[in-house]
Amino acid sequence: MVYSFEEFAGGNEGFLLSTSGQYRGVDTPGWRTCLIEEWWDGEVLVGPSVRFIICTEGNGKECSLLLSELGSIAQVVAFRRTQPEFKTRRLFPVLLLSLFRPRHGRIIQACFDRRGDKLELRISRVFCFATKGDAAFDTFLRFTASYPPEITNPHIATSLYDREALGNQTSLPRSPPGHSRTLSRPLGLISRDIRQELGRSCPPALPPIISPRARYYELFLVHYWIGRTNAPGQSGPYFSFQGVKFISTYGSAPAVFICDLQFPDAFAANCSSTWIKSVADADKLRQNCQIVYGHVGIGPFADNGTVHINLDGVEMIAGTLGESPLMQNDDVTQPYYTLSSSSLEAVDAVEIGYYGTKVVNLSLPSLISVRDYFEVGRRAYNLTYLDISSLNFAPSITLSSPNLTTLHHTGLRNVTAMNIDAMKVNSLDSLTDNQLNMSQVSIRGPFPNVNEIAIGFTSAKYLHIDDNSSLTLGGSSTTEMAIKELSLHGITDLKRRAQLKTLKVDTLKLSSSISITDLEIPFDDLRSLNIHQRWETHPMKSITLPPKAVDWTGGFDLDIVGAPDLNLTSIYGANDKGNRVQTWYWPKNVSRIQISDVTVGNAFFDPFVAQQKGPLDSQVPPSVVSSFGVSPAVNSSFNCTPFVELQDMGRLSDVLFMCHNSETPSSGAVPVHLPIPLSLVSAVLGICILML
Repeated sequence: MVYSFEEFAGGNEGFLLSTSGQYRGVDTPGWRTCLIEEWWDGEVLVGPSVRFIICTEGNGKECSLLLSELGSIAQVVAFRRTQPEFKTRRLFPVLLLSLFRPRHGRIIQACFDRRGDKLELRISRVFCFATKGDAAFDTFLRFTASYPPEITNPHIATSLYDREALGNQTSLPRSPPGHSRTLSRPLGLISRDIRQELGRSCPPALPPIISPRARYYELFLVHYWIGRTNAPGQSGPYFSFQGVKFISTYGSAPAVFICDLQFPDAFAANCSSTWIKSVADADKLRQNCQIVYGHVGIGPFADNGTVHINLDGVEMIAGTLGESPLMQNDDVTQPYYTLSSSSLEAVDAVEIGYYGTKVVNLSLPSLISVRDYFEVGRRAYNLTYLDISSLNFAPSITLSSPNLTTLHHTGLRNVTAMNIDAMKVNSLDSLTDNQLNMSQVSIRGPFPNVNEIAIGFTSAKYLHIDDNSSLTLGGSSTTEMAIKELSLHGITDLKRRAQLKTLKVDTLKLSSSISITDLEIPFDDLRSLNIHQRWETHPMKSITLPPKAVDWTGGFDLDIVGAPDLNLTSIYGANDKGNRVQTWYWPKNVSRIQISDVTVGNAFFDPFVAQQKGPLDSQVPPSVVSSFGVSPAVNSSFNCTPFVELQDMGRLSDVLFMCHNSETPSSGAVPVHLPIPLSLVSAVLGICILML
């Protein structure tokens, strides 16, 4: 039976990346390391054996391994075999207790033989923990409490050594009875100091074996190591599995895998953190290091002409790819430079343009995954060309190079935060038209070559857009969208794409700079409409609330300030043909009303007043209004009497209440209904104070 990397029955669980062409969406279920152990005698590490427990939401099956199982074992072996204290060791035992969905688990014994680069795995049957039974729990408990072979069996301990590697050494290293040192943390997060306990030769910047905080990154590396084999004429990955197959499967007997592992020879160069100050530095790095265990800093350069930095050959940087702060020093005249790598696929972070820089061309077409953030900042004034065609994963993306005109990019699959500032590109679709669950998005123009901004996110907690463009909610393939807060500045039009079936927004905020004259609210649900046009021009003249607004849930909050040209004198308006139509539908559940410096009339409130005066047990009961305030513009015709009556009935707040009549009395006094305190007189009669 040939092993397949299509490991999860659910199809959308486990690894974000599998084999080529089998990408599985953006949702990553829980995958964590519950326990990692190695054995010590005082301060002496006894042997290379490692025992660990992993938990995953993948669906494990008989006669098949999960990539999380095989990948975790491979990572442990890869890190373990490079430790100086194990350079003479031949065998590397690993015991894995794997727990997976629905409530099952299995035990995997692995042993890597350095001499033949062979990894042998013995896999138990799948144990079920769905029902109470002592046998399965007893088996797992025994393996959890067991000791490694170098402690329990001296003969096996001796065989762990590679005698060829020992050379002229006359005696084997001591293997004393040891004690286990538990390497675990809440949620399985392995901190750097503990990672150094796992292997002090592991560079500090090397990612932990399994980390929920950077889950996607480690899973990507496992895909990179396991899912690829060497193609003719191409440099291979860090290691690869070849000829993986079942050797035997008989009922409940263990299945045995024999895997050929290929490890490259040690790199000639020091593949740790480095500064690239010349083309020669770049050549040395790319010719010797597929993986850089640390940061790669660019500059400063001593050359006078344009410097072309080429990192072809580097496939992963376990650190930040960024620029030296010395690049922006006034006393250092830096040349223009280009930075490219056709092979780089994974990096912890990219930071270009945080300092003043003269980079003009940045080309990383194969870059897929960025662990922490990808930033091309606004100080990259000279950058005009950016190629990130393959980038689809980065927790945070910032693009704000003001003179960027050419952007090669396809799309995003896993991003949670985005900051896009002024650029001269022709489209933002590859960044904004993606089905993503976003936490915070800020898009600030101007974008002189962009006429329309299309938002295709499935959800966003905060979405801020500031540009003189048309905004379309709903991407090319988005069917549902939910936004916690949508803040708009300068937008000329607000539209909804036809195929968007559901569009829900909690809060819509329109600032002073909004350029929409006739606002049509295209939402299926809205809880708060906030329009502030106090300080600048006041272009807004009408607002259309659709019929579905009647059934909006959660309580509707209406807050409009400083829009004297906005006509709220009636719930009716005229359509394109000049016919009288209803343009405002009051929600049944109103929680707050604050209107100031707006042309308003009593007829606009007629449906609201009628509902508030109705009986409490009616089909549409009165709303519970926490606050009410109306201060009309000077050209309004508005009277507070109906609202004072509602307050007397207890249908409007006694405390948070303010209402100004628009009529001016002959004496020149302006009648004002001030906030009414909780007193017997004000509760029964109300108070009208003439402010002379």
